Amino acid sequence: MKLNLPEERTFVGNALLWKRLAAFAIDFLIINFFIFSPFKKIFERFAGNQSSFSEVYETIKSNPEIGSSIATAAFFAGFLGMLYFILIEKKMQQSIGKKLMNLSIVSSEGEEKHISLWQHVVRNLFFIPVFPIFLLWIIDPLFMAFNKENMRLSEILSRTKVVQRYDV
Repeated sequence: MKLNLPEERTFVGNALLWKRLAAFAIDFLIINFFIFSPFKKIFERFAGNQSSFSEVYETIKSNPEIGSSIATAAFFAGFLGMLYFILIEKKMQQSIGKKLMNLSIVSSEGEEKHISLWQHVVRNLFFIPVFPIFLLWIIDPLFMAFNKENMRLSEILSRTKVVQRYDV
């Protein structure tokens, strides 16, 4: 017996802000566990037993080699975090957090357009902890909060966006 049901249709719309934040939180937990945790021991070794920021600052100030080592480790950890997003989003058009929240990345020039490696790099530059790039830690969320499409500045520059698929 064949049923005469309408075909299932899919609608693509801008991702909801809370879903984007939840997806990023999931991805950040993954990155924190697998990438940032090993670097934590390096930072603790350099910081020693100091408990306050000012004590750590004084230790770094008195020994520039420690500051240089910490900066190198922070840069490398940020690079690995960026690499997580670039590789997994390039392969699947979504990270693990986005997959769990039913979100994906598309080109803002048209859903069928392929996203290049450079677009993925620009989207995820905020992980690199150097001036002026680390300013994106502040600018990107502000853009997302005040933009009607919930897009980050780095998404506007990379001509990509995060969308959600709705089955109708």
